[in-house]
Amino acid sequence: TKTGQMESYKGSSTLDDWIVRADKHKGLEKTCVDELIASNSTIIDVEMGLPASGDRKTAQRMDCVALEPAEDETRIVFWEAKMIDDARLRSESIPVVIAQLKIYTDYLADENHKRSVVNAYRIVCQRLIELHAMAAQLSDQPALDRSVIAAASDTSILSCDPAPRLVIFGDKQYQKKGTWDTHLDRLKTEKIQCLVFNNIPYCFQQAEAGS
Repeated sequence: TKTGQMESYKGSSTLDDWIVRADKHKGLEKTCVDELIASNSTIIDVEMGLPASGDRKTAQRMDCVALEPAEDETRIVFWEAKMIDDARLRSESIPVVIAQLKIYTDYLADENHKRSVVNAYRIVCQRLIELHAMAAQLSDQPALDRSVIAAASDTSILSCDPAPRLVIFGDKQYQKKGTWDTHLDRLKTEKIQCLVFNNIPYCFQQAEAGS
């Protein structure tokens, strides 16, 4: 709580209270991220924070962490979410978001850091399997994504893509200023992989198939 006092968990009433509190801080971008999570069973984490390092005293956060099946491995990928009219996507020179993503790229360029991320998310997938089994004892549950099961295995190949990606929400009609195509081209020039979703469902596989 704001006063620093401990609160006891009182079942569903406490959970409902948490939901009400969280809704007060939820803008349009977070609503779109919620829809993204609901549409992609490969997402395994949200608001992932890198440890503070170097001159940084606070954690840099990434909106989503997902799994991506590859030919002979499973890849961990990071997604930063933005609305199409976010000023950080737009610049006549270098957009602010480029510097934001570079913090992740620089961190993951270190092989020890990358190895720590891979080890941590393998454990995450193992815990997700355990939680899914517990939930299945209470009610019917949809099957876990195959990539989660694969990543959880200690014998599988799990890697980490060091280049974070951008997922951008909102059709061109929602932009508030400037020519969006020009800004998108600038992001691509900086070698940023972008997915632009015009409407629900925000499904990675559908977007990539249509790109």
